[in-house]
Amino acid sequence: MIRTALIEDVEELKTIWSQIFGDEDELIENFFALFDEIDSLVYETDGRIVSMLYMINAETSTYLYGLATLNEYRGRGYMGKLIEYALNKASGTEYIFLMPAEESLYGFYERYGFKDKTYTYSYGYDKSFEKMIPVNMEEIMEFVTKDYECTNNFVKFGQNIIKYVMTEEDWKFYKVIFRGREAGYAIMLDDRIKYYGMSRDAYEAMGLQKFADSVMLMKGVHGRVEGFIPF
Repeated sequence: MIRTALIEDVEELKTIWSQIFGDEDELIENFFALFDEIDSLVYETDGRIVSMLYMINAETSTYLYGLATLNEYRGRGYMGKLIEYALNKASGTEYIFLMPAEESLYGFYERYGFKDKTYTYSYGYDKSFEKMIPVNMEEIMEFVTKDYECTNNFVKFGQNIIKYVMTEEDWKFYKVIFRGREAGYAIMLDDRIKYYGMSRDAYEAMGLQKFADSVMLMKGVHGRVEGFIPF
């Protein structure tokens, strides 16, 4: 049967997560510290949880994340039932999206209406640009609510979700300086800007060049979504 996960399920869910995704304990703990902020769905049979799916909700969208089924229970349709349940639960949002772990899964998700493929991006920039000063995550969070030219929807998941995402990679945070004053922020990964918010002048001066990073599959009317956090 399908049900909402309970706090007493968390240790079992952590074990499944570790078995399927192989993440380090610290990252798993960081995710489940957000348990109260995420809709967690599980499929239970034979007296145990065998499949799981997490719904991360923003203002107008839902991100399906951490979809996993124990190896010995695959091929029985449990994940398909979880997805259908989640789609019904999220029917009031403008769009729903997920990020397949590999291209071979595209066909599976297309069965449930995820047919609109789009990309997340990072941006190369002109290294002669005036100045970017390293800052910490807390300082960046003070910038992201300001009215800048920015990667779309960066803050829509809330600060706790963003902070979880930032633990996955070696993110670096910078304050953008243009013409001697603060002009926004840039969040870097592997020497590219992944998310940004800055004044129009600074944005144009940086000479950003876009690179496709990963694929998202969409369901619904969505517009420009390149700035959503790619967990």
